[in-house]
Amino acid sequence: MFDWFLAGFNAFIDLGAAVMMPIIFFILGLIVKVKPSTALKSGLLMGVGFEGIGVMVGLMLDGLSPAANAIVDRLGLNLTVVDVGWPVAAQIGWGTAIVPFAVIGAIVINIIFLAFKWTRVVNIDLYNFNHFMIIGAIIYAGTGNLLAGIVCCLVVSTLALILGDKVADKIVEDTGVENVTYVNAFAGMQVPVAMAVNKIIEKIPKVRDINMSSAAINKRFGIVGEPIALGLIMGVILGIGAGFDINTILQLSIKISAAMVLLPKMVGILVEGLEPIKEAMKEMLKKKMPDRDIFLALDVGMMITDETLAVGILLIPVALLLAVILPGNKVLPLVDLSSLFWFVVMIKPFCKGNMFRMFITGCVILVISLYVAGDIAPMYTLAAEMAGTHMPEGASAVTNLITGATSIVAWIVTKIGLLF
Repeated sequence: MFDWFLAGFNAFIDLGAAVMMPIIFFILGLIVKVKPSTALKSGLLMGVGFEGIGVMVGLMLDGLSPAANAIVDRLGLNLTVVDVGWPVAAQIGWGTAIVPFAVIGAIVINIIFLAFKWTRVVNIDLYNFNHFMIIGAIIYAGTGNLLAGIVCCLVVSTLALILGDKVADKIVEDTGVENVTYVNAFAGMQVPVAMAVNKIIEKIPKVRDINMSSAAINKRFGIVGEPIALGLIMGVILGIGAGFDINTILQLSIKISAAMVLLPKMVGILVEGLEPIKEAMKEMLKKKMPDRDIFLALDVGMMITDETLAVGILLIPVALLLAVILPGNKVLPLVDLSSLFWFVVMIKPFCKGNMFRMFITGCVILVISLYVAGDIAPMYTLAAEMAGTHMPEGASAVTNLITGATSIVAWIVTKIGLLF
């Protein structure tokens, strides 16, 4: 019976967010007594929104990945630990014996926290459970101790749940979407870094006055400061750095511009689909729990804005520079170079929407991630082999930058877990 349940759950996860979310929200809509037709429309809009985000991100990555790889080749970087990208991390997270215990454990902990009023958050972001499960997979691979892996990944999951509750009001204030927050063991764990960096910047005269918000740039530079133009400019700069011909540079620039303009619109479709069900849920919960305000934890992709995309692209050359100059670094940033916007996707509200502060925070996160990714590489490689991932040619070990295992909090928990 348990095997059937596990097989069914894995098959559901394999559908991906674009199919999972319509099903989840249709069922959720019926539970909160939304009309079936409204619930169906909301679910479909959520699916369309997630699919649109996937298409736009894919379009941008199709352009950025060759550019990033070409820049790496031109620089002649020769580092022994290869960044194989967040899709591999997801495969590892969902590919070991840790999965059933971690999934059930995280859901039970969420229910207990709700029952005892320790959280206001209901986490339905099932796909991104991989961000804490990879921590358990790494510890299990490194120690052979399944229990240590389960406990440690649930510790990180619980910390992310607590953090999602703490930041919920700030997220709502920034996005304008009520009763929504994010419990992502990778993106969420960057928030404390952003808060610390922001606090330091506030103490530095003149630096604290630097304002690179989207509105400020647009006001000062006009059309040049708009997302569509910024995408074009960054595409040209990256294309030149990669040594592309003029045709390829222009194609890259248009892809980046398209993503910067269209991705926020896809998020708008998500919000449109979410609204009827969220309002019905809010009314139902007010009757059942009048003293509480419940938040839904959704996919952090809803936080993507033109600012996060712009900062993510600016971090590409910084990542390569840091890989060269950081003493003791062994990690070659590669596949994740084109996805660095995930570093900053959740920190915008805590940097006051200031891209300068987001960029500085992103640089700090990069330093942390490179060192942590290098440190966990031996165990990560074992976990990758356990999950059936093939080693790239010429690499002594593999790792990746964008995973729940590379935050400073997850690293501390992982080091404790490895003691067992």
